[in-house]
Amino acid sequence: MAISVLQTATSSVGGTGPTLSVSVTFSSAVTAGSTLAATWAVNGVNHAPSFNSVTDTLNNSYGPAVTNIETGISDGYGDTIALWTGIYFAANSPGGSNKVTMVYNLGQGYASDGFLTIYEIAGLSLHPEVDQTGAQTGTSFPPSFSFTPNASSTIALAAFETFNGTAGFPDVTAGAGWTLDTASFSPWVFSNSSAPGGLIYGAAASEHRILSNNSPVNVAISQSVAGNNWVGCACTLEVAGASGGGYPHWLSTQNRDTMRHR
Repeated sequence: MAISVLQTATSSVGGTGPTLSVSVTFSSAVTAGSTLAATWAVNGVNHAPSFNSVTDTLNNSYGPAVTNIETGISDGYGDTIALWTGIYFAANSPGGSNKVTMVYNLGQGYASDGFLTIYEIAGLSLHPEVDQTGAQTGTSFPPSFSFTPNASSTIALAAFETFNGTAGFPDVTAGAGWTLDTASFSPWVFSNSSAPGGLIYGAAASEHRILSNNSPVNVAISQSVAGNNWVGCACTLEVAGASGGGYPHWLSTQNRDTMRHR
């Protein structure tokens, strides 16, 4: 069975701590046996966000593929910005309607915007594996980095968070060969009375790409407005055993035994 994305959904939240949550509901029922992946991009003002949980109404068990964070980024007007991205996934989902919720910690009184995109992926078998991961931070644009998958057939997922100062919202488009999964892009803004116009801007983006060979992959998004800082992470998920790996480390022994006998 070929790897394919059956559906995606995205949502966002803005507010202040100490804890924030963002939820996404699939428009159609999840097909039994699918892999579900959650990608997020979160920013924090004067405080770094920290992970709490990813859960859903189908009781899937989500484990980490990759995360990346940069803290202490100066906005030049008296505040600091933290940019945080991550990808978690759950294998062998039961069928049915599903709502996925990500909860993260921020701290009392600190502002944040959080963006969550979820994927239903077919063709990865009952116990897919993380093939390769990549994470990068930078200030040069467009944001990009590369890695080389081990397996020849994988799906690549990527999440970016960008801070663009007072230059206004960037026009974000997908990197070459990638599909942007955030309804064009998700802009964010917060108030800073010291900044020109009183506002600071940024944007978040998630994208995916289905790969048919293990050539080097460039992970990138394009922007019409150059930014000050960006943070990105990416991973490839493969059919179990495609490159000689084992079960994902976060699966419990009980779940592994259940998967073996299905």
